[in-house]
Amino acid sequence: MLYEIEFEIRDKNNNIIESTQGEIAKQQFGKEGPLLITPELLRLPILKKFLADAKEGDSIEQEVPPEEAYGNKERALIKKVSTSIIEGGDRLQPGLYVRFGDIIGKVISVSPGRATIDFNHPYAGKPVVVKAKVLKIYKEPKEMLDKIKEYYELKVNYELDGDSLKVEGEDKDKFLELLKLYKINLKVVE
Repeated sequence: MLYEIEFEIRDKNNNIIESTQGEIAKQQFGKEGPLLITPELLRLPILKKFLADAKEGDSIEQEVPPEEAYGNKERALIKKVSTSIIEGGDRLQPGLYVRFGDIIGKVISVSPGRATIDFNHPYAGKPVVVKAKVLKIYKEPKEMLDKIKEYYELKVNYELDGDSLKVEGEDKDKFLELLKLYKINLKVVE
């Protein structure tokens, strides 16, 4: 199943951490508006739990403890790293964020040749307020395929015959990748 949801996560000072609306949505997801998702792709346990029993139109708004949000702070995610492997390592300062592939960490301290970096989520160990609403649930293969094509504005045509799928078009590879991501198991035929 695919879920079309809106959500907003705020800290205790009412600052938006994540959202499907506004500039934050554009930065985080590349566009504003509802998110097309499966529960497995969500990071927050509270959202996964909410979707497990949700029906179209269901919503939640509640404060959640750290373990249901971004998790508790883990000492194992605070690492000492050689500054030579960090781009711009000679200019590191406490408070800066650095990227290692898909992982982002916050520089805690710097000493000659080494930096201590915290790879915990910035809100790990803190409660947050989660507000979410299920707009639509897609259950049938054809409606899931149509929604993926529309949501990502893909230039593809497809034929669905039972569980066999034939796809053509310039975005064919991206379409098939998204089917894998969303775990839509169809037999692709040429």
